[in-house]
Amino acid sequence: MNRRIDLSIGQRLALGFGVAGALLALLAVTSHRWSERTQALQRRQDELVRPRALAANRLETATLYAALAARSQALTPDAEHLQAYEASSQRVREAMAALAALPPDEDGRELFARIPVLVDRFQRASRQMVEDGQGRAARQMLESGMGGAREDLLAVVRAYQALQQRRTDGALAAIAASAREMDNAGLTLAALVAGLLGATFFFTARSVRRPAMALVAASRRLAAGDFEQAVALAGAPAGAGEAPARDELMELSTAFGRMALNLRDREAQLRAGAQLAAALASTLDVGRLCEAALEALLAHLGVEAGAIYLAEEGGGLRRRAALGLPGGPGGPGGEDALREGEGIPGRAVQTRRTVTAQDLPADSAFTVHLGVGRLPPRAVAAAPLLLQDGRAAGALLAASVKPIPGEALQFLEHAAAQLAASLQNAFGHARSQEMAAELKEQNERLQAQQEEVQSQAEEIQAQNEELQSQTEEIQAQNEELQSQNEELQVQGEELHSQGLELRRIVERLSAGEEALREADRNKNDFLAVLSHELRNPLAAIRNSLYILERIEPDSGRAKRAQAVIDRQVEQLARLVEDVLDLTRISRGKMNLLTTAVDLGAVVRQAAEDHGAEFSSRGIQLAVQVAGDAFVDGDPARLAQVTGNLLLNAAKFTPLGGRVAVSLRVDGGKARLRVQDTGAGMDEETLGRLFQPFMQANMTLARTNGGLGLGLALVKRLVEMHGGSVSARSDGPGKGAELTVDLPVRSPPSSSEPRPAEPRARPRRRVLVVEDNVDAAESLAEALALGGHEVVVAFRGVEGIEKARAWRPDVLVCDIGLPDMEGHEVARAFRRDPDLSAVYLVALSGYALPDDVKKASEAGFHEHLAKPPNLAKLKDLLAEAG
Repeated sequence: MNRRIDLSIGQRLALGFGVAGALLALLAVTSHRWSERTQALQRRQDELVRPRALAANRLETATLYAALAARSQALTPDAEHLQAYEASSQRVREAMAALAALPPDEDGRELFARIPVLVDRFQRASRQMVEDGQGRAARQMLESGMGGAREDLLAVVRAYQALQQRRTDGALAAIAASAREMDNAGLTLAALVAGLLGATFFFTARSVRRPAMALVAASRRLAAGDFEQAVALAGAPAGAGEAPARDELMELSTAFGRMALNLRDREAQLRAGAQLAAALASTLDVGRLCEAALEALLAHLGVEAGAIYLAEEGGGLRRRAALGLPGGPGGPGGEDALREGEGIPGRAVQTRRTVTAQDLPADSAFTVHLGVGRLPPRAVAAAPLLLQDGRAAGALLAASVKPIPGEALQFLEHAAAQLAASLQNAFGHARSQEMAAELKEQNERLQAQQEEVQSQAEEIQAQNEELQSQTEEIQAQNEELQSQNEELQVQGEELHSQGLELRRIVERLSAGEEALREADRNKNDFLAVLSHELRNPLAAIRNSLYILERIEPDSGRAKRAQAVIDRQVEQLARLVEDVLDLTRISRGKMNLLTTAVDLGAVVRQAAEDHGAEFSSRGIQLAVQVAGDAFVDGDPARLAQVTGNLLLNAAKFTPLGGRVAVSLRVDGGKARLRVQDTGAGMDEETLGRLFQPFMQANMTLARTNGGLGLGLALVKRLVEMHGGSVSARSDGPGKGAELTVDLPVRSPPSSSEPRPAEPRARPRRRVLVVEDNVDAAESLAEALALGGHEVVVAFRGVEGIEKARAWRPDVLVCDIGLPDMEGHEVARAFRRDPDLSAVYLVALSGYALPDDVKKASEAGFHEHLAKPPNLAKLKDLLAEAG
């Protein structure tokens, strides 16, 4: 049995529950302290930071409405507009008073001190515009002054709002961190308590169940005659004065095992005694009797050698039987004859006691007389063969290269006594035979002796028959043990096969684990690359906005900054579309709008579209299209495939390099080949080239950029068109070649339709419902530049109320609103008879096919993904109604 901790069952339970109680107390104290800390942070946020942010936001909103009211009064002076201006101006003063009434803010004192001055300046400028802005020239000048005052005031208010927002974010982050710490600590301690209690019950139950099951199994095997399992419970022999184990079941198992060990030893002794008795009863010939007895004795004792010496009439001893010793009775060597008192057998005969010698040296006299020869024995023992009259008929000797235990010595003495009795019988039989041959004339006396001997023989025969029956019973037990061994062998073979199956399972699990690790590495690489690729355009946009705030709107620098913003927004949209395209393909939700496509025209157009990028990198682009190459496909997706191949070649081709694009028809396939003189690839990179998020150069410099999705999309899209894509490279620095094969078709018979004549764009009344203030106001201004009349709402309920009062032509509605989903807004429009004819356009960052379908089911006519394509939105407004 495996060594276990020596504890009683009660001690195990007390230890486990004591540690669990301590952990629960620690959990309660820790939770209380973290709760107090979180409540303090929340009170500071609610009492100081949040009121300032709300007051600054109301001041900003009131200022914007006041500016709009002043401009409306200047454009169309009347009592209604003047009343609206007075009300909005009063709200500005109330908002300023509410902000000033809040507790002082030490960090924002400088910003806060500027706000009243700027409010007063804005109020004067707006008042002057209302009163003096009747003429066109005066109105423009006053509007410019009011606009400057408004922008200065809004800049300071927004800076103050940003300060409060940072405080809010910091407080919320601290609260969230405290809550996470409290949750993690609570979960950890709870898991520890649960695990400790479970471990306490588990190990306590196992400490009871395993010894109990072992006892049951050992008892069953013991009842079947198998002592091995029960003996294994005994462990090491108990030392003198050894204290009992505290583990009750361990002590019970040990006692049971020792009892089984004693029973096994007793049974072994009885079996050996029966075998010896059978051997002694098998014959009355002295020589055969000695050989049979010696063979049975050595089989039980487990010694390597043995001999039987018998006394001769002239004195001395002669070896009559030997096993494991050189020579034999009368054999060579002269070791078969000993004088009385010589050697261990002679001393045993002389002293009439058992003589033993342990740890004999190699050159001892006993060794020499025994004649063990090349392997001297370590222990030798000899027991005298004492007859009934006290004479010693000889000696029974056993020799072993190992120490002879005390139990073996006892059996040796017992066997010597049995052998002496059998020898005495044999001697008597021999004497009776000799007397019958020599004294035939004394028939009557010899007849009496013969009858006595016969009766003894019959008794011995009866004993022999009894021993024979015992031998048959032992043989049956041996056959049963043999069948059990065969059954164990079959079970071993089954366990071996199960082990092989388990090994295969472990190998599959190892392969799956490696695949999971690879997926996790790809995910981490993708997130890092996505973060980098999103931050680059955002940095350029922020820098351009900084420039636009500080220069003239119509200057060349302003136009360059606007171009940068436009390019970076397109880059962001392209990144998002790449991720969405790969997701749609992976989920099988991308549909191709298949038609007859001139692939040559697609290639030439893609080269023209990306020509500027090649020129800016100093790369020569050569395009060769041989004849017509019509295929069945989606023109937009084929253009995406060609563009991705060109961009990939441009990324990895250095300054002064060359990219060659060729298209030709070969064997029923249109083969598009893009060759470059760029960085090239090794075998490992070629093997993973078309995997998602794969990057050939993952250094921190990120000189090549991208998410690693371009070539993955190329492969998926080409396969959706029934084609294939492959890559080849002679090694790093030797360029690369990417080839796309698509099945060709015959040219279409119909001519292309003529483009439609442009139509005049009507003005629309547009209601924008968007909870993001910047996005809503910027979209409203963009639509207003197109001549449309626009109203903004920041909540779904607010949008419905404004729609019922204002009756728009078009609704542009965000899906993810704070108070209700955009789908509910659309359903509300469709249920209202006065609003059911409004043209509904959904605007959302969720742009998968399921999202578009859900929007359509809710009642939207169109679905646009954020950021919206303003040109497409203007086309929708022109077609609305």
